[in-house]
Amino acid sequence: MLVKIKVTAHAKHNSLEKTTKGINISVKAKAENNMANDSVREILAIHFDVPINKIKIVRGHKTSSKTIEVMD
Repeated sequence: MLVKIKVTAHAKHNSLEKTTKGINISVKAKAENNMANDSVREILAIHFDVPINKIKIVRGHKTSSKTIEVMD
């Protein structure tokens, strides 16, 4: 399943909000050294109740708009 997300790094707290266009995620981690992407994967793994290794960033490794694949 492919999911479009918008990420806000260096936020006050971690959060996930569903919208009509996809999912908005705010993470405390800075957008440096892949820390924000790792936090996004952790949050999505909890949300979809899958192991973190089943969450893959398909597009947008270095941007705030990302396409994520959730594998079964």
